[in-house]
Amino acid sequence: MSDTTVLEPRQQRTETVPGHRLLVRLRHGHGALARVACVLNNHRVDRFSYESAEHGLATVEVVVPAAEAERVRARLCRLVGVVAVSV
Repeated sequence: MSDTTVLEPRQQRTETVPGHRLLVRLRHGHGALARVACVLNNHRVDRFSYESAEHGLATVEVVVPAAEAERVRARLCRLVGVVAVSV
C-alpha cells in the first residue's frame, strides 16, 4: 500500500486591489479577441470578459490596476477595429 497525502485547497485571493474598469467596443471579426489578448499580455488583468453581438460589434470589459489603466487604455485605442474605449 502507498501513503496518500491530502492537500488542502489553495486559498482564494480575497484582498481587493483598486482597479479601473475599461469598456471597449470593437468590430467582432477574425482575430479581434487575439488582438485584444496580445495588447493585454504584458499587463496585469484582474478581470476580463468578451461578448459579441449579432450586429458585428463586441464589448470587452477589462479591469486593470489603477497604475496601468491609462497605458492600457492608450494601447487599446490603437487597435484595429476599436470603435470606442471608455473608463
